[in-house]
Amino acid sequence: MNPALYIVIFLPIFIAIVQFNRSRRIIFYKKDKERRIKNMAISNDLIKELINEKCIVSTGSWGTSYNGIIKAVEDNWLKIDTGKKTVILSLDYITSIEQKNS
Repeated sequence: MNPALYIVIFLPIFIAIVQFNRSRRIIFYKKDKERRIKNMAISNDLIKELINEKCIVSTGSWGTSYNGIIKAVEDNWLKIDTGKKTVILSLDYITSIEQKNS
């Protein structure tokens, strides 16, 4: 058989499969983003309880930790005063917040 015939037959099928997978990924990312935004409201409310409290904010095992007083939580951002400087962190990268008992 002629190789051009294979291209004419199988190329449209291949393109259709690629487009289908791309559209499924886009739908998945949109649903995932909506889920994260919905869960973000709960986490913001929990963090708002710790405003003006001394806390240790961790950004993961390979990230850094910040000791300081939480000043504000707005949208997806956390403002913490470490004493020497003010740090603004994205809540997407925060893995844990521990309240100090002092």
